[in-house]
Amino acid sequence: MRFACLLLLCACVSDNPGSGSDAGPDVKNHGGDGQPCYENQTCDPGLTCVAGKICVVVDAGQDAADAADAATAVDAQPDAVEAGAMVPCNGNLNCERYVFVTSTLFKPSDLGGLTGIEGADTACATAAATNGTLAGRTWQAWLGTYTNTVKTRLSHGTKPYRRLDGTIVANSWTDLTDGSLAATISIDESGTALAFSFKTWTGSGADGSITSNDCSGWTDNSGGVQGVQGSPAAMDVNWSISFAAPCNDTARIYCMEK
Repeated sequence: MRFACLLLLCACVSDNPGSGSDAGPDVKNHGGDGQPCYENQTCDPGLTCVAGKICVVVDAGQDAADAADAATAVDAQPDAVEAGAMVPCNGNLNCERYVFVTSTLFKPSDLGGLTGIEGADTACATAAATNGTLAGRTWQAWLGTYTNTVKTRLSHGTKPYRRLDGTIVANSWTDLTDGSLAATISIDESGTALAFSFKTWTGSGADGSITSNDCSGWTDNSGGVQGVQGSPAAMDVNWSISFAAPCNDTARIYCMEK
Protein backbone atom coordinates (compact mmCIF):
# COMPACT_ATOMS: atom_id res chain seq x y z
CA MET A 1 0.00 0.00 0.00
CA ARG A 2 2.83 2.43 0.89
CA PHE A 3 4.55 1.79 -2.44
CA ALA A 4 1.34 2.48 -4.34
CA CYS A 5 0.78 5.77 -2.51
CA LEU A 6 4.29 6.93 -3.29
CA LEU A 7 3.76 6.14 -6.95
CA LEU A 8 0.65 8.33 -6.92
CA LEU A 9 2.61 11.20 -5.36
CA CYS A 10 5.51 10.86 -7.78
CA ALA A 11 3.11 10.86 -10.73
CA CYS A 12 2.75 14.60 -10.20
CA VAL A 13 6.34 15.17 -11.32
CA SER A 14 6.93 15.98 -14.98
CA ASP A 15 10.11 15.01 -16.84
CA ASN A 16 10.14 18.44 -18.39
CA PRO A 17 8.05 20.86 -16.29
CA GLY A 18 6.85 24.04 -17.84
CA SER A 19 7.62 22.90 -21.40
CA GLY A 20 3.99 22.06 -22.21
CA SER A 21 1.46 24.54 -23.42
CA ASP A 22 -0.54 24.22 -20.17
CA ALA A 23 2.30 25.31 -17.89
CA GLY A 24 1.11 28.92 -17.87
CA PRO A 25 2.77 32.09 -19.13
CA ASP A 26 4.65 33.02 -15.94
CA VAL A 27 6.50 30.09 -14.36
CA LYS A 28 9.79 31.73 -13.39
CA ASN A 29 8.90 31.68 -9.70
CA HIS A 30 7.47 28.15 -9.76
CA GLY A 31 8.56 24.53 -9.80
CA GLY A 32 11.53 24.65 -7.42
CA ASP A 33 11.83 23.25 -3.90
CA GLY A 34 9.50 25.21 -1.62
CA GLN A 35 7.99 27.13 -4.55
CA PRO A 36 4.42 26.93 -5.92
CA CYS A 37 3.70 24.17 -8.46
CA TYR A 38 3.34 24.91 -12.15
CA GLU A 39 -0.23 25.50 -13.29
CA ASN A 40 -0.41 21.90 -14.55
CA GLN A 41 0.46 20.76 -10.98
CA THR A 42 3.98 19.58 -11.81
CA CYS A 43 7.41 20.52 -10.46
CA ASP A 44 11.05 20.46 -11.49
CA PRO A 45 12.65 16.98 -11.72
CA GLY A 46 13.01 15.23 -8.36
CA LEU A 47 10.22 17.23 -6.68
CA THR A 48 6.59 16.41 -5.99
CA CYS A 49 3.60 18.76 -6.24
CA VAL A 50 1.87 18.39 -2.87
CA ALA A 51 -1.85 19.24 -2.67
CA GLY A 52 -1.52 20.83 -6.09
CA LYS A 53 0.18 23.83 -4.50
CA ILE A 54 3.82 23.50 -3.44
CA CYS A 55 6.86 21.56 -4.68
CA VAL A 56 8.70 19.45 -2.10
CA VAL A 57 11.20 16.60 -1.94
CA VAL A 58 9.47 13.33 -1.04
CA ASP A 59 12.03 10.88 0.32
CA ALA A 60 11.85 7.23 -0.66
CA GLY A 61 11.08 6.32 2.96
CA GLN A 62 8.31 8.85 3.41
CA ASP A 63 4.88 7.21 3.68
CA ALA A 64 1.49 8.47 2.59
CA ALA A 65 0.67 9.77 6.07
CA ASP A 66 3.72 12.05 6.03
CA ALA A 67 2.78 13.35 2.60
CA ALA A 68 -0.78 13.94 3.79
CA ASP A 69 0.53 15.98 6.71
CA ALA A 70 2.56 18.10 4.29
CA ALA A 71 -0.51 18.62 2.12
CA THR A 72 -2.56 19.68 5.16
CA ALA A 73 0.11 22.20 6.13
CA VAL A 74 0.02 23.71 2.65
CA ASP A 75 -3.79 23.88 2.65
CA ALA A 76 -3.65 25.78 5.95
CA GLN A 77 -1.91 28.71 4.22
CA PRO A 78 -2.89 28.65 0.52
CA ASP A 79 -2.90 32.42 0.08
CA ALA A 80 0.68 32.80 1.36
CA VAL A 81 1.97 30.04 -0.91
CA GLU A 82 0.09 31.23 -3.99
CA ALA A 83 1.24 34.81 -3.44
CA GLY A 84 4.86 33.60 -3.47
CA ALA A 85 5.90 36.13 -0.82
CA MET A 86 6.29 33.45 1.85
CA VAL A 87 8.91 31.50 -0.11
CA PRO A 88 12.49 32.38 0.97
CA CYS A 89 14.55 33.63 -1.98
CA ASN A 90 18.08 32.87 -0.74
CA GLY A 91 19.63 34.19 -3.93
CA ASN A 92 16.84 33.19 -6.32
CA LEU A 93 16.29 36.26 -8.48
CA ASN A 94 12.78 35.26 -9.62
CA CYS A 95 11.29 35.58 -6.15
CA GLU A 96 9.40 38.21 -4.16
CA ARG A 97 11.58 39.80 -1.48
CA TYR A 98 10.98 41.36 1.91
CA VAL A 99 12.61 44.67 2.83
CA PHE A 100 12.67 46.37 6.20
CA VAL A 101 14.52 48.97 8.21
CA THR A 102 16.11 48.03 11.53
CA SER A 103 14.50 49.17 14.75
CA THR A 104 18.01 49.51 16.23
CA LEU A 105 20.30 52.50 15.73
CA PHE A 106 23.97 51.85 14.96
CA LYS A 107 27.26 53.68 14.81
CA PRO A 108 29.29 52.79 11.69
CA SER A 109 31.86 50.55 13.40
CA ASP A 110 29.33 48.90 15.72
CA LEU A 111 27.16 47.25 13.08
CA GLY A 112 26.08 43.83 14.29
CA GLY A 113 29.06 43.70 16.64
CA LEU A 114 31.36 43.71 13.60
CA THR A 115 32.77 46.39 11.34
CA GLY A 116 32.04 47.28 7.77
CA ILE A 117 29.54 45.70 5.41
CA GLU A 118 29.87 42.27 7.00
CA GLY A 119 28.70 43.75 10.27
CA ALA A 120 25.73 45.41 8.60
CA ASP A 121 24.63 42.16 6.96
CA THR A 122 24.90 40.48 10.36
CA ALA A 123 22.82 43.24 11.94
CA CYS A 124 20.08 42.59 9.37
CA ALA A 125 20.14 38.84 10.04
CA THR A 126 20.00 39.41 13.79
CA ALA A 127 17.02 41.72 13.45
CA ALA A 128 15.19 39.33 11.11
CA ALA A 129 15.73 36.42 13.52
CA THR A 130 13.29 38.04 15.96
CA ASN A 131 10.37 37.55 13.53
CA GLY A 132 9.29 34.02 12.57
CA THR A 133 7.86 35.30 9.29
CA LEU A 134 11.41 36.05 8.17
CA ALA A 135 12.85 32.67 9.18
CA GLY A 136 14.94 30.75 6.65
CA ARG A 137 15.92 33.85 4.70
CA THR A 138 19.29 35.48 4.14
CA TRP A 139 19.82 39.23 4.29
CA GLN A 140 21.99 41.97 2.88
CA ALA A 141 22.20 45.53 4.12
CA TRP A 142 21.62 48.35 1.64
CA LEU A 143 25.08 49.63 2.50
CA GLY A 144 27.95 50.36 0.15
CA THR A 145 31.54 51.48 0.27
CA TYR A 146 33.81 53.23 -2.18
CA THR A 147 35.18 49.84 -3.30
CA ASN A 148 32.10 47.63 -2.81
CA THR A 149 28.92 49.24 -4.09
CA VAL A 150 25.35 48.21 -3.34
CA LYS A 151 24.57 47.41 -6.96
CA THR A 152 27.61 45.14 -7.14
CA ARG A 153 26.94 43.07 -4.05
CA LEU A 154 23.13 42.88 -3.70
CA SER A 155 20.81 40.48 -5.53
CA HIS A 156 18.98 42.02 -8.49
CA GLY A 157 15.52 40.52 -8.02
CA THR A 158 13.03 40.42 -10.90
CA LYS A 159 9.94 40.21 -8.64
CA PRO A 160 8.41 42.74 -6.20
CA TYR A 161 10.16 43.98 -3.06
CA ARG A 162 7.62 44.17 -0.22
CA ARG A 163 7.44 45.63 3.26
CA LEU A 164 6.29 43.31 6.04
CA ASP A 165 2.80 44.78 5.83
CA GLY A 166 2.58 43.49 2.24
CA THR A 167 2.96 46.89 0.58
CA ILE A 168 5.05 46.81 -2.60
CA VAL A 169 8.04 49.14 -2.44
CA ALA A 170 9.24 48.33 -5.95
CA ASN A 171 8.31 45.80 -8.63
CA SER A 172 11.89 44.66 -9.27
CA TRP A 173 15.53 45.67 -8.73
CA THR A 174 15.27 47.87 -11.82
CA ASP A 175 12.24 49.60 -10.32
CA LEU A 176 13.91 49.83 -6.90
CA THR A 177 16.89 51.68 -8.33
CA ASP A 178 15.18 54.02 -10.79
CA GLY A 179 14.98 56.91 -8.31
CA SER A 180 11.32 56.52 -7.34
CA LEU A 181 9.79 54.09 -4.81
CA ALA A 182 6.15 53.04 -4.69
CA ALA A 183 6.18 53.26 -0.87
CA THR A 184 8.55 54.31 1.88
CA ILE A 185 10.79 51.71 3.55
CA SER A 186 9.58 52.63 7.02
CA ILE A 187 8.46 49.28 8.46
CA ASP A 188 10.88 47.54 10.84
CA GLU A 189 11.62 43.83 11.34
CA SER A 190 8.62 43.39 13.64
CA GLY A 191 6.22 44.95 11.13
CA THR A 192 5.98 48.19 13.10
CA ALA A 193 5.70 51.49 11.24
CA LEU A 194 8.39 53.88 12.48
CA ALA A 195 8.32 57.65 12.68
CA PHE A 196 9.94 59.51 9.79
CA SER A 197 12.35 61.40 12.03
CA PHE A 198 15.04 58.72 11.88
CA LYS A 199 17.86 58.25 9.34
CA THR A 200 19.62 55.29 7.73
CA TRP A 201 23.26 54.68 6.85
CA THR A 202 23.56 53.82 3.13
CA GLY A 203 26.80 55.03 1.55
CA SER A 204 24.98 54.65 -1.75
CA GLY A 205 23.11 56.49 -4.41
CA ALA A 206 19.49 55.45 -5.04
CA ASP A 207 20.72 53.47 -8.04
CA GLY A 208 23.18 51.54 -5.89
CA SER A 209 26.14 53.51 -7.21
CA ILE A 210 29.30 54.65 -5.50
CA THR A 211 29.50 57.61 -3.12
CA SER A 212 32.57 59.20 -1.58
CA ASN A 213 31.38 59.24 2.05
CA ASP A 214 31.38 55.81 3.74
CA CYS A 215 32.88 56.40 7.21
CA SER A 216 36.13 54.84 6.02
CA GLY A 217 34.41 51.66 4.90
CA TRP A 218 32.06 51.78 7.92
CA THR A 219 34.93 51.35 10.37
CA ASP A 220 35.21 54.89 11.76
CA ASN A 221 32.98 56.42 14.46
CA SER A 222 34.71 59.79 14.61
CA GLY A 223 33.16 63.13 13.82
CA GLY A 224 35.94 64.07 11.42
CA VAL A 225 34.68 61.85 8.60
CA GLN A 226 31.26 61.48 7.04
CA GLY A 227 28.87 58.83 5.78
CA VAL A 228 25.94 59.14 3.39
CA GLN A 229 22.52 58.71 4.99
CA GLY A 230 19.08 58.19 3.51
CA SER A 231 15.64 59.33 4.61
CA PRO A 232 12.93 56.63 5.04
CA ALA A 233 10.34 59.39 4.67
CA ALA A 234 11.33 59.83 1.03
CA MET A 235 10.22 57.99 -2.07
CA ASP A 236 12.53 59.87 -4.45
CA VAL A 237 16.34 59.50 -4.55
CA ASN A 238 16.53 60.90 -1.01
CA TRP A 239 15.44 57.53 0.40
CA SER A 240 19.06 56.46 -0.14
CA ILE A 241 21.14 59.60 -0.60
CA SER A 242 19.76 62.50 1.41
CA PHE A 243 22.82 64.03 3.08
CA ALA A 244 26.24 63.25 4.58
CA ALA A 245 26.42 63.02 8.37
CA PRO A 246 29.40 62.85 10.74
CA CYS A 247 30.31 59.28 11.58
CA ASN A 248 29.80 59.73 15.31
CA ASP A 249 26.08 59.84 14.52
CA THR A 250 23.72 56.86 14.91
CA ALA A 251 21.27 55.62 12.28
CA ARG A 252 19.30 52.59 11.20
CA ILE A 253 19.95 50.24 8.25
CA TYR A 254 17.81 49.15 5.31
CA CYS A 255 17.77 45.34 4.96
CA MET A 256 17.04 43.52 1.71
CA GLU A 257 16.31 39.83 1.35
CA LYS A 258 19.04 38.16 -0.67
